[in-house]
Amino acid sequence: MSLSIVFICLALVVGIYFYNNPLRHGLWFLSRRFINWFPLGMTYAFLYMGRYNLTVAKNALGSLMSNEDFGLIFAAGTITYAFSFLINGPLVDKIGGKKGILIAALGAAAANVALGVITWLVLTNRIHVRLLPIFSVTYALNMYFQSYGAVSIIKVKAHWFHVRERGVFGAIFGTLISFGVYFAFDWGQAIINITKLNAPIPPSEVERWVRTIFVPPSLTMDATWAVFFVPAAILSMWALLDIWLIRDTPAFHISTHTTLPPVTCTRNIARSICSSWFSSIR
Repeated sequence: MSLSIVFICLALVVGIYFYNNPLRHGLWFLSRRFINWFPLGMTYAFLYMGRYNLTVAKNALGSLMSNEDFGLIFAAGTITYAFSFLINGPLVDKIGGKKGILIAALGAAAANVALGVITWLVLTNRIHVRLLPIFSVTYALNMYFQSYGAVSIIKVKAHWFHVRERGVFGAIFGTLISFGVYFAFDWGQAIINITKLNAPIPPSEVERWVRTIFVPPSLTMDATWAVFFVPAAILSMWALLDIWLIRDTPAFHISTHTTLPPVTCTRNIARSICSSWFSSIR
C-alpha cells in the first residue's frame, strides 16, 4: 500500500468525523475534539506497530528464533496482555485516560528499545544467550504497557462523545487500528529490507535516512534491530504530542470559550455525561 492511499484513507476518516454531527456541535468544539482524538488514535495505531513487529523480526532472525520459540514468546505477551486489564482498567479509571495513553506509549517504547538492544547484542555476538527466555520476559513487559492503550481510549472517549456519536466514532477507531496492522507489517518489513547489509540504496529520503542511522559503513550484518527501534522512536514522538494536545475532559476548554461561568459549564457537562450513561443503560 502506498503512502498516498494511506493519506486518502485518513482524509476520508477525518471527513466522516466532521460530517457526522448529530448533536450539531459548533466548529470550534469539533475541531478541538479532533485535535484530542486524532493523536490518541494514531498513538494507539503505532502501539500495534510496536506489538506485531515481533512477527516481522521473527522472519528476519531465521534460526535464532524457531516457530516454537516465537509461539512461546507471543503467548507470554498475550497472556500478560489479557490479565493486565484486571489491573490497568481500574487504574486508568483513577489516573485518567491521558496518563494511561502516555504510560502505554512510553512504556511500549522503552520495551521496544530493550528488544532492539537485546537483538543487537545477540546478532553482534556481544552476548551469547537464547532469545526465548529474555524475549519472553521483555515482550510480556511490552504487552503489559500495551494494555493501557485500549482502556485509555475508552476513558477519554466517554467524556468527549455523546452516546449517539459513539457508533460512527467506534468505526473510525477501527479504521485506525487497521492502519496499525499496516504499519506493523508493511512498514516493519520495509525497515527490515532497507537495513539489510547488501540492500540497494532506497529511493526515498526517509528510507535513506533510516539506512544511514542503522547501517554504518563498518557494519558486517543486517541491522534487524531497527525494526524495534523505529517504532520506539515514533511512539515517543506521539507521546510528546499527547502531552501537549490531549485532555481527559472538555470541561476546561468549553468553560474558557463560552460566556457561561465555569461552574455552569461543568454542571452542563456533568448533566450531559450522566444523560449519556442513563441512555446507554436503558
